[in-house]
Amino acid sequence: MKNAGLPKLEIDEFAGGMQLTFLNKKTDEPKNEPKNELKNELKNSQEKRFKLLLELINSNNQVSIPELSIQTNSSQTTVKRDIQLLKERNFIKRVGPLRGGHWEIAK
Repeated sequence: MKNAGLPKLEIDEFAGGMQLTFLNKKTDEPKNEPKNELKNELKNSQEKRFKLLLELINSNNQVSIPELSIQTNSSQTTVKRDIQLLKERNFIKRVGPLRGGHWEIAK
């Protein structure tokens, strides 16, 4: 099995049948490399959206979520989640109500 590149196999026999257990071998190779690349790509995409959101808010501090959604080519749910993260990280804050209020960018 090793020559075929397959994991080690343990065979346990008991009354009425048998159990096969494939054991993972430990390696130093990076695991889930495609997933890591995707994760990095998503992180970069989010950072670009954050930057664009900050630029749009800076140019119009009364911009709405639907307007930000259109201008960033993202769903309103994504924009709301990004706005929440920016608020939690103290990049922006909302002053006043959702209707009639405005955004402030932390200096």
